[in-house]
Amino acid sequence: MSMSAHRVRLVCQPLKQQLTPKQASFCICIVAVISILFAWPEAVLSGLSVENLGCNLTGYDCSFSDRFTDTVFPTAYSAVLQSLFIVCIVALVVMYLMIGHQVFRHSGSSAKNMTKIAFVISFCFVLSYLPYVTIKLNAAIKRGNFIVYDETEAVFPILGRMFIINNIINPYVYWCLNSSFREGSMKLIIQLKCKAVSVMQYVCNRINEI
Repeated sequence: MSMSAHRVRLVCQPLKQQLTPKQASFCICIVAVISILFAWPEAVLSGLSVENLGCNLTGYDCSFSDRFTDTVFPTAYSAVLQSLFIVCIVALVVMYLMIGHQVFRHSGSSAKNMTKIAFVISFCFVLSYLPYVTIKLNAAIKRGNFIVYDETEAVFPILGRMFIINNIINPYVYWCLNSSFREGSMKLIIQLKCKAVSVMQYVCNRINEI
């Protein structure tokens, strides 16, 4: 969201003052605080949920704890996350409509490429968090038991953890769509490899001297 908002100002209002490094650091701190405020209930509400698998089998699922089964807290928290997610989607759609209208009329290929990267990253965020938020809300409504049908027994747990993809996919997006990032990464890998070889040679020489 913050990256997209910065992109809107950069593209749609290029003549106005842009973010300074100090302002960017302040924005990062604000984002971190907001993230903590919305994330800490997850640590409180999460725990083991007993699942009746049938055939006299009992399993355990890491979702909302059974301690909160008869309370309104899981449903309320999931509803807040779902509402926040919808707000983020609407805001992203509006911002990228503004960016797209401006970029594809006046900007060059470099600006278009950076906008495409930002759009792909935002799209991956939506795609990875939508199943998680939806299943969380369903789990709360179903009193912690989101495995309702046999067909969903294997699928739901996987979809519910797709948000992990969002935490690792950004470097791959930049690698595929940004040649400068790709070249810089290759140089860094080569430098690290050379340093590792130098360290190994130094260690081997010291061992031989002993």
